[in-house]
Amino acid sequence: MNDLLLENSSTFHHNFPELLHKKKLGSWKKVAMQTGDSIRQLTREYKAYKARVVERMRDGDTA
Repeated sequence: MNDLLLENSSTFHHNFPELLHKKKLGSWKKVAMQTGDSIRQLTREYKAYKARVVERMRDGDTA
């Protein structure tokens, strides 16, 4: 699923492949401080991003 997450990031405000890499090295709090967003805003957008990826997986749209 992480590979699919990385491939489907073009329709969101943030570059989630990059942010997920930064999160692995730290936390959402650190990432939010770097982007200037609130943690709530960042996690809300990430949940929407992840839901869209799951939806595409269900529909078989993995390209």
